[in-house]
Amino acid sequence: MNVFEGVGTYELKPRNQRFILLNALPLNAIKNDYFVIEAVRIHPSILEGIIGKFAREYGVEVKNYIRHEATVRWINQKLGLQIQPSSELYEYQKGDKLIIVTLKNPQRGKEVVELKDEDLDIIIAEVFGIK
Repeated sequence: MNVFEGVGTYELKPRNQRFILLNALPLNAIKNDYFVIEAVRIHPSILEGIIGKFAREYGVEVKNYIRHEATVRWINQKLGLQIQPSSELYEYQKGDKLIIVTLKNPQRGKEVVELKDEDLDIIIAEVFGIK
């Protein structure tokens, strides 16, 4: 089982997993009755290292479920990806590593065009104990 050793230090193994980019953690995407979620907030630079190492070196799939254009643009610039905004609904698959990228201070009715690292809250989560 993967473990959290502290803020920003998270053990990942490249086999049988996908990185799932989300703007929130929809618990209804997990169809099982019993589960535990472990999560840790990370700095954007750590995310760069994770995506760089696992997605590029090991070919781990990165699947996007974020439709907010400024967030997707930030992800593409920061991580060297070419993802498109998506309004698809996410459904959990065993082994998924959830990367939740959300605005620290969202403002209703105001469209954010440009983002900086300090504007974002980034959380890596994993689901355990599924029965």
